[in-house]
Amino acid sequence: MTFSKLVLLLLIIGCNGSTNIDQNYLLSQDSNGLVTASQIVITANNFLTQNDTYQIDLTFNSDISFSGSATIDLDIGGVTRSANFTVQPTSNSMRFIYTITNADNDYDGITISPMKINITTGQITSDNGTVSKSFSTLSYPLKFASYDTVYYLNPKRADGSTNYSSGCTDTNYVNLARPSINAILTNFSSCATYGWQGSGTDANPYHVNFAGGEIINMGYDASINSTFDIGQTWSIALWYKNTGGTPAAWRWIFMKPFTSHVSPYYQVDIIQNNTNKIFGRIWRSDAFATYMSAGSPTAIDTNWNFITLVKESLVLKLYINGTLVATDTTPSGTHSNYTRPMALAGNINVGTATYNVQGMIGSTFIIQNDLNGTQVTNLCALSNDYNSSICN
Repeated sequence: MTFSKLVLLLLIIGCNGSTNIDQNYLLSQDSNGLVTASQIVITANNFLTQNDTYQIDLTFNSDISFSGSATIDLDIGGVTRSANFTVQPTSNSMRFIYTITNADNDYDGITISPMKINITTGQITSDNGTVSKSFSTLSYPLKFASYDTVYYLNPKRADGSTNYSSGCTDTNYVNLARPSINAILTNFSSCATYGWQGSGTDANPYHVNFAGGEIINMGYDASINSTFDIGQTWSIALWYKNTGGTPAAWRWIFMKPFTSHVSPYYQVDIIQNNTNKIFGRIWRSDAFATYMSAGSPTAIDTNWNFITLVKESLVLKLYINGTLVATDTTPSGTHSNYTRPMALAGNINVGTATYNVQGMIGSTFIIQNDLNGTQVTNLCALSNDYNSSICN
């Protein structure tokens, strides 16, 4: 019942002195339906970091009115945060906004829990019935939030814009995301064919195309280098498409060399071997052997594949398309970490093109944490502009 109707009713009673109120009249004006939220829209990047906003728009099946304070609870990594009511964008909607802090971390995706509006002051009203504060039947997309250092390499920026030219006219890709890899494309001789490609569609996603002699030198970054110390945890995830057939020996997809290519040398790498199987390794040359190695039992196909190598404390795990395919729990010997730059599609210490990628690499993530299986699948789904048949 609105305030104006209450005044009108009091005037009627005051005029005739009657207490015989028509209950049907009251019900028809005040409780003639249940106004519910009919749609929830989340406006946010798929990958959120400090100062990014997470916006919730609730649309109702009827016009509503609200003046006051209200919140919606968010579960971010098991911690409850509050998205605050800010405005009614339309006559039948409410907007809530939360700003990510440097303490928010959720690789499983931000969830709304419980799915209801908390009213601090005021009341949600509608001329068409009682307004329900619950919206538990609605679905919404999950968004990845992290205060850990996440290096996200993609020509599409986190804000949705692009910072690249097709091919390799722009060779220094700084601020592709927050935080970013300062990636420099080297040895690209045919810019019309190789280098950054794509339009951001499922049929033509953003990627880098390699003919077999090119490398993305991601440079040395002190803030992430220590992540690869022995006993530390990390995750490397990337989209990869093989277009060059079977390697003669192997191809380096990702490389983090710890030393130059002289013995003893150590490195973390992801390779495609001469049977088209994917291996993730921590390599040590002092015994020409691996410290740890996890290899796929089957060959990859020629579609886009999501490869994830996860280093737990003393466990190495390899995931293909969100599925755990290999685990190594037995380190052999030791390894050391030195200040050498990371690279995609080749080894910056070895100039032989035989070992360089012939294919495509898309979104790449280097994360200072060991993702679990659910988080790997979620990351695959959130970054999937490449292969609709997996991680959905």
